[in-house]
Amino acid sequence: MPSMEVGKRLVSPDLRLYIVADSAALRDLVKALELGWFLGGNLQQLCGWGAVGLDRDGRDETCNWQRLDGVRWLKHDKLNELVPVVGKLGHIFDSWAPHPEQVPLF
Repeated sequence: MPSMEVGKRLVSPDLRLYIVADSAALRDLVKALELGWFLGGNLQQLCGWGAVGLDRDGRDETCNWQRLDGVRWLKHDKLNELVPVVGKLGHIFDSWAPHPEQVPLF
């Protein structure tokens, strides 16, 4: 049976899911979202389509973008629901700071 690979699943800092089939589709997305060449190159690395620096094996996050399989989920104790969070700790805090009543309890 042929592989059913649907593409790379990327989650943006605002929790939008983008599925890109290949490097060309990623370039189109970078252009459409006006992300710039620097972030575009880092997203290529995040997808595994570009070489990373000699100081690491791969890229797990860039500018608060992540692959879907790297998204963390926090349990909100009061509401008993899961909340997705992406990016670095500062981004996570800034995303929840305007809504302190919704901040997941760790």
